[in-house]
Amino acid sequence: MLELLKLSKTFTYKRLTASGLIISGPALVFSAHLVAGTGGAATAAIYDSHGVFGQPVIDLSAIQSSTDVRVFIPPIYFDQGVYGTLGSNVTSLSIHLRKTRNINRPPEPSFFRSLLPSWLGGSTNE
Repeated sequence: MLELLKLSKTFTYKRLTASGLIISGPALVFSAHLVAGTGGAATAAIYDSHGVFGQPVIDLSAIQSSTDVRVFIPPIYFDQGVYGTLGSNVTSLSIHLRKTRNINRPPEPSFFRSLLPSWLGGSTNE
């Protein structure tokens, strides 16, 4: 658990109150948190793209005045970027993510060491 907490320190939060680009380029999404308003149920979708023309990856929904929280272990890889679309009655959509390298290129050894727990030889200097 401590290793997971150390890894989570390398991620950042982005909060949307309207549809839009969350981050461009490759990224790892660790969690998503949809907050529904008092007007009714809320929906949101998260795409692997720079806009709604990409691949939908995550669908979220919450009933009136509630939340939909998702944690992804391992994190979900987005190749093109992370784009969120918000339906009606959405108060906010928060994403916990980290920009990363393109997996289509050969990896740097340090990248993998940073993801491993220390007892498997991972990096401990975070």
